[in-house]
Amino acid sequence: MRLTSLRPKLPSPRRAAAIASVLLSLTLASTALTPSVPAPASVAAAATAARPAQVGLVSFVGAALTSDGKASLTVSWPAVKTAVSYEVFVGTTYANVLTQKTARVTTRTTKAVVPGLTRGKDYFVQVRAVNAQGKAGNKSSRVGHGTILAEGSGSATKYSLLTWNICSNKCSGFSARQKLINARIVELSPSMVTLQEATEYTKAPTGYGFAYKGRSTVLYDKDVFSLAVTGEQTVPSAKYGPAGGGISWGVLKDKSTGRLSVVFSTHLKSGDSKSAVKQRVYEAGKIAAVVRSTMAMLRVEYPKLAWDTAATFVAGDINSNKSRTTDGTIAAIEKTGWHDAFDQARVLVKQHQNSANGSMSTTPRLGITWGDHIDQVLVQPSKTVVLKWSNVQKMSKGKYVKLASDHLPIMVTLRTNP
Repeated sequence: MRLTSLRPKLPSPRRAAAIASVLLSLTLASTALTPSVPAPASVAAAATAARPAQVGLVSFVGAALTSDGKASLTVSWPAVKTAVSYEVFVGTTYANVLTQKTARVTTRTTKAVVPGLTRGKDYFVQVRAVNAQGKAGNKSSRVGHGTILAEGSGSATKYSLLTWNICSNKCSGFSARQKLINARIVELSPSMVTLQEATEYTKAPTGYGFAYKGRSTVLYDKDVFSLAVTGEQTVPSAKYGPAGGGISWGVLKDKSTGRLSVVFSTHLKSGDSKSAVKQRVYEAGKIAAVVRSTMAMLRVEYPKLAWDTAATFVAGDINSNKSRTTDGTIAAIEKTGWHDAFDQARVLVKQHQNSANGSMSTTPRLGITWGDHIDQVLVQPSKTVVLKWSNVQKMSKGKYVKLASDHLPIMVTLRTNP
């Protein structure tokens, strides 16, 4: 029997070419009719994520005067994970810094010195991160700070001055809070202390004495000073409404050098009403006059004391700050030649933590642009070197602990010449 072959019969070369041409046409038509598929969401997200994250809150941590007659400011910020460098932009106003296209400083670290600045002038800074591909993230929030105006010679003895509104009569539970206040003072060991709203404050910390006891109290470290003249209080006139807490003072004598220090504790009028603001501005403008008149009186009443080399210190609750642009309190103080030690400090610690803490919250209340502290130490820049300014409220794991008032303590380390 004859078997049929199972091998398929191949087409001729001409027929094979025709078939291939038809199949190619069908494939191209099918491809044209297939809708395009978008890239996966993960691919789009990866493209967006190529830019570094926005830099977090920038802080001013240092300031200096330079030999060329200029000033510098030092800023720091949190690290950004993908950054290989950072660009620092500097402006002369809050709006002006936004228009800056060229970085003043570029650095590979999270800290930068901005040189060549004018003395006694405010500057605003923004920082952005740049990654290895050269892509830049969003700029940080705008923060501002002043440069040092001038400095004394620094030859005088170094002192530390703590100021604290302790809310003794308006805030509840003062008996327990007074113990916390005294414990913190002993722990910090300041040379001098000014306390506001201290009417109920009756017991000084161990090792401290009263130079003046009252609404605005003055304390001193007995190891550093002896009491030269027991202080008094001056209350300003109520020109536009009820007056603030006035100014108290006490005279101390350095046990090592014999040099006198006159410490003033002030509490300006509080409130946001038009009359309260006018009264506060009026009181602010009188601080320098009260210091001068007090020193003149002391010269007459105590002629044997060495007033020519006496240092003067002013601190307290000013009830205003630079963020209150419609309030002329700070301008009135600066007009008389006194300035916030915050602006004159070589080193700043916890710049953004507002010293007012009305709800006594354990979470720091931040002032982004200026820090917004209303508790201040005032200095005359030509006579004073401010070595360090610090918000010294005790903290643990980013939270306040052992809160003792609706204000936080501010401590300044300085040298003041006559």
